[in-house]
Amino acid sequence: MSKNKQRKRRREKRYSGIADHKRVGKELIPPLKQLPAMATISWLNDQLPQMLWAVLVISVFQREHALAAFRRIAACAVVYRDRKEASPGVSHSELAQIEERTFDCIISIVLKHPLGYAALRPLLLFDKLPGYDRWAKKLSVGPTINDWDTVSDAVLKTLDHQSQESTDCRWLTILFQLAAGKVFFAKHLEEQAKEIQYYPDYGDMRKVRPSIRSMEMIFRNKENGANTWPSDFWDTCFENTPCLRGDIREADKPLPVGTTVQRLREVWVALEQHCYETATTTTVDARHDSIFGFAFYALSILDEVLRIANSQAIAGRLLLRTIVETYITFVYLITNDKDKLWSSYRSYGAGQAKLAFLKLEEAAGDLPTFVDKESLESLANEDVYQEYLLINLGHWDNMNLRKMAEYTGCKDVYDRYYGWTSSYMHGHWGSIRDSVFTTCLNPLHRLHRIPRGKQRTLDDVVPDACMIIDKILDLLDRAYPAFKERVTVKKAV
Repeated sequence: MSKNKQRKRRREKRYSGIADHKRVGKELIPPLKQLPAMATISWLNDQLPQMLWAVLVISVFQREHALAAFRRIAACAVVYRDRKEASPGVSHSELAQIEERTFDCIISIVLKHPLGYAALRPLLLFDKLPGYDRWAKKLSVGPTINDWDTVSDAVLKTLDHQSQESTDCRWLTILFQLAAGKVFFAKHLEEQAKEIQYYPDYGDMRKVRPSIRSMEMIFRNKENGANTWPSDFWDTCFENTPCLRGDIREADKPLPVGTTVQRLREVWVALEQHCYETATTTTVDARHDSIFGFAFYALSILDEVLRIANSQAIAGRLLLRTIVETYITFVYLITNDKDKLWSSYRSYGAGQAKLAFLKLEEAAGDLPTFVDKESLESLANEDVYQEYLLINLGHWDNMNLRKMAEYTGCKDVYDRYYGWTSSYMHGHWGSIRDSVFTTCLNPLHRLHRIPRGKQRTLDDVVPDACMIIDKILDLLDRAYPAFKERVTVKKAV
């Protein structure tokens, strides 16, 4: 990537990097969370329901008609210009408290439009709407079942706080306060004042729209955050409209080849031959056994990955994580390359077999079916009688995988492959959400999560697994030269 493209990418980045976070204990705190006593009011959860009437107007009317109505509505606030008390706003909670003549002024402007009643009538679907009786009296009509579709369409257009329709509604909040004489711009901000006054026909909208969204948050009624109306709105929507899962179809992406079962078998046979040729003794050879063991183990895992659907399933991520851990362990051992360390690694594994055997010996009830107790006992006694075998409850070299990766210079592999695959191993929420839930397509349900009809097809892990296994084979070739076979297939087959 060229330097110009890198600079452009940094400029376009809309998130803080790791270096921007502050470490406190074991937590990384993002910049905005570092601000003291910061309270948040969400557009989606809190403010959209408060501006529902305006959301309906901007959705049902043509945009130019809606903005024209918003300008005339803002003019209703002129009556507050010479008053000392704070002027009310245009949220539902504020409109419920506003004086009658100002409320009539605002609603009459909307109802004069041919689609005015169609826009506001859906409000009467919500009997917990602040000032419901006032709205019902003014509209003097009842809602219809089709009004749910109107609400759904309107919410869909404004779910995103940065959408054009959301920005238009947020602009109304500012304009109303501006007309009420409660907002003043310094002389050097005259251009910004014009951008608000003449929106959307003045200024560069790429700058004006973000400015409007930022300014609107200042004028949100702080009491709205404690108001029950927003939650009442979403609860009513959930109770009266169904979840929509839709027909989930996975994208038809061409699968990368990575390798083939035939190629894997060829490498296995060649590795087996190389193992025989490099063996020098029949006694315990911790180094030779471990080095070839790492390679055969990784190839065995790849064989499982290649089985039907595994490479794009949860199991594929678990298997990839094991390959990564095998590689980093191998790198650490070969970097130090000391007989004592190879023996420590081997005896640690035998000790774990002994520990598992003893726990099963002492276990009550039915034993697990995935392991054979006699096999564990045999493994524990293979190199030395288990009564002389130590059980290490820590790590075989008092390290952990991250430290081993840092020590050996392969932290890049650890960072790229280990963290997210570990999330699947441990059943963390991110991986659960990614695998078994989808997003409800009903906009009135706030994009909440619902179960998938079937397990999601995940991205293929075979190319990554092949790349790491080839690194393992590189290490083996360094320890026992002249092994040139690799699993990655360069060309499609």
